[in-house]
Amino acid sequence: MGRSRGVPGVGSQFRPRGAFVFTSSNNNQLVLVPAGTLKTATLIPVFCLAVKIGRIIYFAIDKSITLDVVFETMNTNLDGTFAEILRRYREAGALSRNQLAALVGLDGSYIHRLEMGNRRPSRTTVIAMADALELNADDTNKWLAAAGHGPLPISRETAAGVAGQVVRHGREAGGRQSSSAARRGVRFEALGLEQPILDRLSRAMDAAVPRERKRVAAIVSKTLHLLTQRLEIPVHTAVIPAAGGSHLLVGKHVMQRMLLRAIGEAAACGIHEVILVLAPQTEEHFHTPLKEALEVTGVQTVDLRFCIQPQANGLGNAILSAEQLVGVRPFAVLLPDDVLGMRPGRTSHGEELRLMISAFGNLLNTHLMAVTGVSKRNMAKYGIVEVGVGEAIHGTLPIARLIEKPEATHPIIHSDHALSIVGRYLLQPSIFGALRKLSKQPRLELTTALEMLRTSGEQIRSFPLQGTRQDFGAVLGQATSLIEHSSSQT
Repeated sequence: MGRSRGVPGVGSQFRPRGAFVFTSSNNNQLVLVPAGTLKTATLIPVFCLAVKIGRIIYFAIDKSITLDVVFETMNTNLDGTFAEILRRYREAGALSRNQLAALVGLDGSYIHRLEMGNRRPSRTTVIAMADALELNADDTNKWLAAAGHGPLPISRETAAGVAGQVVRHGREAGGRQSSSAARRGVRFEALGLEQPILDRLSRAMDAAVPRERKRVAAIVSKTLHLLTQRLEIPVHTAVIPAAGGSHLLVGKHVMQRMLLRAIGEAAACGIHEVILVLAPQTEEHFHTPLKEALEVTGVQTVDLRFCIQPQANGLGNAILSAEQLVGVRPFAVLLPDDVLGMRPGRTSHGEELRLMISAFGNLLNTHLMAVTGVSKRNMAKYGIVEVGVGEAIHGTLPIARLIEKPEATHPIIHSDHALSIVGRYLLQPSIFGALRKLSKQPRLELTTALEMLRTSGEQIRSFPLQGTRQDFGAVLGQATSLIEHSSSQT
């Protein structure tokens, strides 16, 4: 221990018997020993010692000791109890108790009790108030500590990154970035990315063999990519019709495979809610086994639901059957018997749909459908669009008119701008109103409803595909015609 030093101007007759004096520091921890054990005990031990960011002033009077610690930091608002810190920050932000309470969804009287020290805030409440007052990650951790809670996850790395941003962008911009970092820490914690979990994962990765490390890294990377994509995309729901038509001609195992492929295509694009439109009494054949297959992975990225289409009365009727489950959000429609091949130079499953969704996100209140070229003799088998005059916007083209399976004499057949509709649609919820208006028709077609919306002024655009298209529905239709023809000859 170091020797104590006297303070000039103070006489030794004031040294109280048995007083404690400061003798040294050890890792910023004060060490106090009885004054009688010191060799130099002729002066009252009043010391001023600079310790990093503070001054420590010691006073010893008649067998008692008083330490007055004064921190000289950049931000003195973080001294004291949580109640004092909260009050100072609130007043510095020019907020009343009721205003702060409104920002975090609390009652003004509760803020008052917190500032009086009569309540201990929960961890969630502390973080919410810190976020409302735009605290950075480091200060948020100090608030949490003052309230008796642990720090934000991976806060050291987050705060370090923010510090660099503060230096580069200045104090005002840095404050916003710091607040953003605090929010990121909260979100990481909500995802379960707490520091102990990350430390445990790091140790496990160190102990694993290289092959297993590579495999785990790929799984984590893919999962994070899918989750990020899921939050970013403008479409979260896909409807997959599977109630009638050619779907009834194939075995259930073949149909399950076609549905699973369509579900996988949607999931690869970040869509996390899939609605199967099924015929009555078929849910046990399709929904149940597919849902169980998706749950086998342990990480369910798709919420698979279903609705029943009582009668197979056209694609529009199938879409209308899913209205209650879809709600008032934009949604996708994927026809499982329209299989999209890989785009040249691409290897990712669902790449065409992903590009289509990206374009859809840049369009305002627009219905979008995939289209591709088709020979004139096959146009009668598909819905047909005629591309209109206008510039391409985000890879999409305007539509002049639509018609479902036109007759050979229809003018659109001879148009140089006619393209076939492919079974990939991105629709606005206004489509349901058009379908309801047409619901009395013998067969309710989606193409007819889209043409109604187009003529009423809504934006309908097309997305030309670059990849190949395999229409299994057309193949099955040909097989049906062949069977019927053979039956008529016997």
